[in-house]
Amino acid sequence: MNNLEIEIFGRKFNLDIIYDCFDNEKITEIQRDTFLNFISQKNILLEKAQQKLKEYLSINYKAQIGNDVDNIFRYIKPQYVYIKRSVTQERVIALLCSFKFDLEHGLAIIIKNEKEFLIGAQDIIL
Repeated sequence: MNNLEIEIFGRKFNLDIIYDCFDNEKITEIQRDTFLNFISQKNILLEKAQQKLKEYLSINYKAQIGNDVDNIFRYIKPQYVYIKRSVTQERVIALLCSFKFDLEHGLAIIIKNEKEFLIGAQDIIL
């Protein structure tokens, strides 16, 4: 396990990096590329992720938050970065967060191939 010091949505975090591997497995080239691509484009990717997260909260939790999506950290807290093992050559990385409205399942912000964003309960990636 490695650590990553990263600024997410304007705040600095020191997060664990967890690779989808068994103890006896090594990380794959795709996992390594996923991480390197994320790091090289992190500012752009996290800016897009923040926009998608605000949309997600506005649509799915409007009753609880109204229009107050400016302070994301009222609702989420980043916990770790998860890099999925892929057999299809897809590069999938996720920011897994605790989530005020679903303490049991948390929230995953998934980035596929540096283009596609998916947000939902952590079950969608784990």
